[in-house]
Amino acid sequence: MTIFKTKNLLRLALLLLCLGLCVTLLFACNEGTGGGNGDGGGNTDGGGNAGDDNENDEDAYFMGVMRELLDFTVTVEEGKTPVVLHITDTQIIDASQQRYATRLSSTLYNYWLPENKEARCYGYLRELITKTKPDLILLTGDVVYGEFDDNGSALTDFIAFMESFGIPWAPVFGNHENESAKGVAWQCAQLEGAEHCLFKRNTLTGNGNYSVGLVQGGKLLRTFVMLDANGCSGASEQSLADGQMKTTFGFAEDQITWCKKLLKEVRFNFPETKITFAFHAQLPQFSTALSEKGYEAGAYIERQDGEEGDFGYVESLAYSPMSADCFATFQSLGCDSVLVGHIHTDSYSVVYEGVRLQYGQKSSTYDRVNYVNAYGEIEGAYYSTETPLVGGTVMPLAANGDFKDPYIYLCEGAGGEIDWDNFEQKPVVAGLDLSSLNRQSSLSLATVMFEGTAAYRVTVGAQGKLYLPQEQIGEAQTLSFRVFIPAGTPTLRLNHLPELALQHTENGETIYLGIGDAKGLDYTAKLGMWQDVTVELYAAENPTEFSFIFPTNSTIYLSAVTIE
Repeated sequence: MTIFKTKNLLRLALLLLCLGLCVTLLFACNEGTGGGNGDGGGNTDGGGNAGDDNENDEDAYFMGVMRELLDFTVTVEEGKTPVVLHITDTQIIDASQQRYATRLSSTLYNYWLPENKEARCYGYLRELITKTKPDLILLTGDVVYGEFDDNGSALTDFIAFMESFGIPWAPVFGNHENESAKGVAWQCAQLEGAEHCLFKRNTLTGNGNYSVGLVQGGKLLRTFVMLDANGCSGASEQSLADGQMKTTFGFAEDQITWCKKLLKEVRFNFPETKITFAFHAQLPQFSTALSEKGYEAGAYIERQDGEEGDFGYVESLAYSPMSADCFATFQSLGCDSVLVGHIHTDSYSVVYEGVRLQYGQKSSTYDRVNYVNAYGEIEGAYYSTETPLVGGTVMPLAANGDFKDPYIYLCEGAGGEIDWDNFEQKPVVAGLDLSSLNRQSSLSLATVMFEGTAAYRVTVGAQGKLYLPQEQIGEAQTLSFRVFIPAGTPTLRLNHLPELALQHTENGETIYLGIGDAKGLDYTAKLGMWQDVTVELYAAENPTEFSFIFPTNSTIYLSAVTIE
């Protein structure tokens, strides 16, 4: 494998071509002078060799053009199937660098200490890279969580880890790197200085807009356009200092102009090359594709027969902060694939209007990640003792540069050994089906047997809500449920008490289940035991919300929720 990191000047390639032709002509003249010996067969062979030389000169010329147009090229030896590995949202968190003591719960703090990075990320990546043997690794953003890397050690350590494989790797910025107090200029310099890291900051809006060509047999199989999707609203002062980055999501005009100019020249010189765009946040067409194809939230798409080959897990039809117009622009530039990250719990890859739209498989257990419970249910959580789903998306290339049967590799102990046909039967929870209700993205539900009761285990990262159906609540008189609030449950930010708040009414009046003075309900929760609760509902006109509100970083159990 050959990595070309610095552009050759086109005139240098032309100069070498001219020198090669001169040497060929001189050699031919010398052979002609000695041709009187009647060795005509030798001249014929010489003619054949001259043809080979011309082919080599032509290859050298086009390689020179290629390297002039593209920021980087990676050449794969002939006879090998080129493999591209798509990983995303490693999001390394160094909990010891949290900016204030209450930022993380004690569980998450210990879980994400730097001494645990092997178990949380590096071990998975080592297996993934060793087993899939990629020729090029693409990282679609949030390499580190900048808020937890103010001294930069998480990034430099990750760079050293990736460099140890000797494989070219190409990262883009997500919406979290820029939070580091080291600043993006420093971060970019670290990436640009790494031998095998293909990264160029460029002078465009954002940090890291560049191109990578994958070459085999002198042919440009595929061109990867790597872009910064911006969107770091929590950028540090150091990152904002040079004015190059944009804190809102979306591409700036100069980025799109650069893409158009680049790909116009690339396709003029290499009309058969395939085009991939890689950046962090998804386009609106991702959810549009799911809707039009009939894929529902919570579905695991098994590989489909035929050319499209959709696959992967769909958590939800996630809202996109990006402009829908970009998709048409990318299509007009010949794009056949868009690779993203950002939504940790989606890993699907579907073809829409001839373009593969692909979330990479989450590649660590930092921040939110999918877990599989004892009943085969997949739920996103910040922490769980159940089986995580961690790995990467593997994309082999055909001889013409097409992606050939891409698939998800799940690591051992992280989904790779799951027998999906051998799960326990899911218990049936009495009362309202909470899994069908709307909820905040930081809240996950799992059906479990707990303390002898079939219940919903509610796990919350940030403060979470579970929205009850307003059309039922509007006519109901009572709400009954069973609840188990474990001892040591964190406090709600509002009242600093362990409580389960039930919001109802248009003016935000709230019923609290807690310790201390109750509001609207004369009830004090008993921690560490099951308790039965009946709430007389307020007769509110046109309530704007009715929901359970759960404390930050908590796990609470609910059963037999009934509205009458």
